[in-house]
Amino acid sequence: MGELSASVRLKLDRAHEHLDALKRLVAPWGERDQPDAYRFVTEIEDDTDPFYVRFRYLIRIFSPLPTDELSKILGDSINNFRCVLDHLIWELSALHSGTNPPNPMGIKFPARPSGHGSGGLHAVSSQVVADVQWLHAHCAAKQPGDPSPFTMLCELSNVDKHSAIHFVNHHPRDVQVDTVPPIIGTRVEIVDQTGTLEDGTVIARIAIPRPMTMAEEVKVHARTEHGVVIAKTSRTPMAHLGMTIDGIEEAVTQTAERLRHHLP
Repeated sequence: MGELSASVRLKLDRAHEHLDALKRLVAPWGERDQPDAYRFVTEIEDDTDPFYVRFRYLIRIFSPLPTDELSKILGDSINNFRCVLDHLIWELSALHSGTNPPNPMGIKFPARPSGHGSGGLHAVSSQVVADVQWLHAHCAAKQPGDPSPFTMLCELSNVDKHSAIHFVNHHPRDVQVDTVPPIIGTRVEIVDQTGTLEDGTVIARIAIPRPMTMAEEVKVHARTEHGVVIAKTSRTPMAHLGMTIDGIEEAVTQTAERLRHHLP
């Protein structure tokens, strides 16, 4: 069994250090029982309509998401994970084709499955190509319908070289509104919100027919699905930060483990 070179191990260690820092910064935004960072609230918006009491459901932010810092750390983590793969392919190319492999500028780990002689694998052995193809298929099978972690990693790395990676707090993908007690005729309007959730952003508006009870006695319960995401880029869709970076970490770690068997 081969051993990873010092350069690969150092790049992998550095990627994990950045990833740990990323998770520490995001953690307060993922704890639903800790309202220190933000809170979803319901407020009366209009109490003058004789037929309805109108509420708005919105977010109040007390500690803004450190977007700029997260963008820098994610970029560094992604580029180090990307370097792990490229360093491995370079070492395997030199092992198979000599210390001066052909087309050295084109040697890289492919973002998508590639056959021998294309996609950066032109100087490695056929056994390495087969393992890279297996890794692509194996990782893609874990996230059917979504871009593979290799595609996300390579394309995000390319974007980071030319423009910043921006974070947003995900707009609610699902909002469920109930009233206590239940009131027939309640109207719910989900606000189309595709940008960053900032302090005061309205997520939904609720119009409740005036009941026999006072408005203060009606409670609105709203549940939202949301999270921290990597914003859509020219090369990648908007993606959930935690699931994306965890998938990338697992894919790179598994690649290093599998490909090191070809090293002396």
